[in-house]
Amino acid sequence: LIEDRSTNGTWVNVSKLQPRRLHLLVHGDEICIAPSSHTDQIRFIFNCPNATQPSSILLPELLNKYHITETVGSGAFAKVLKAVHRQSGITYAVKAIQTKLPLAANAIEREISVLMSLHHPNIVALHETYKQPSHTYLILDYVPNGDLMDHILNAGPLSERDSSSVLSQILDAIHYVHSRGISHRDLKPENILIQSLSPIRVKVCDFGLAKANGPSSLLKTFCGTFAYLAPEILQSRSASPTSPQKVYSNAVDIWSIGCIAYVSLTASFPFNGVTQDEMHRSIVSATFLMAPLKQARTSQNAIDFLSFLLQPNPEKRPTALSAMQHVWLLGNSSVLSEIESSDNNAY
Repeated sequence: LIEDRSTNGTWVNVSKLQPRRLHLLVHGDEICIAPSSHTDQIRFIFNCPNATQPSSILLPELLNKYHITETVGSGAFAKVLKAVHRQSGITYAVKAIQTKLPLAANAIEREISVLMSLHHPNIVALHETYKQPSHTYLILDYVPNGDLMDHILNAGPLSERDSSSVLSQILDAIHYVHSRGISHRDLKPENILIQSLSPIRVKVCDFGLAKANGPSSLLKTFCGTFAYLAPEILQSRSASPTSPQKVYSNAVDIWSIGCIAYVSLTASFPFNGVTQDEMHRSIVSATFLMAPLKQARTSQNAIDFLSFLLQPNPEKRPTALSAMQHVWLLGNSSVLSEIESSDNNAY
């Protein structure tokens, strides 16, 4: 707190304080004890370090190598920090994850294991890791333009040209992931980061729920975000405890990509329901809403693409490679060629 008891006045961030009234200061405030027009100014910057600042949770060896500039995101158990490599000047993202909970620790080890095996221009790369008892730190690609969901919420749905480009890049990444015997299992717009906007280039992130498939390529774990879950996952969750455990394949990722395509085109979800049970029934029926597509004047080729991916029967769903050959995506091959050419020059 600050109180002005001066004769000539006190300013905080160019605003003059009312005399003898307390004013709350926040980190970074500028205090000036002479008006801006005065030639002799005395200024102070208020600095208020606290336990939640990024540097307080970081290892000294990490700080010796990287300069932390800001926090770019945070959740219940993790923070994402922007960092500059001191020697090269390259910007990275530091994902600082609490490891107190066993489930969190398992997810971290899974993500590290998966990311270390993946090298693709449309997948966020892991460069190195640091560990201490309370946290694990992942040094990742820094992707500057936020995630796809935030972009859609702020700017509205993508054009079909940009949507098809984004979907082609996601499918190319997931085709690569599946070819490595891995399923992502949590594909959603929040896990699609935007590298650039013109042309639009994206990277898939967050492999904390990813799983290496067994010899039969069948999975049994219920996970992922509800609105993007495939019908077979929901059916396995709602089955009786005495029923044989249902299995599902990496086709669940294709369903999620279909949902991402719908959101990209309409800025709304493909299935609705007032309650979770209603949403469950809507997803299992695989009847996506047509009104938002009509309102967005979505082309028939794009609607056919959605139907192609959002098949209720996973055995009828295309592979990622097959989906990439759909006419809606091939119709925008000039955009993709530009992106691929740029990627080839970068690697």
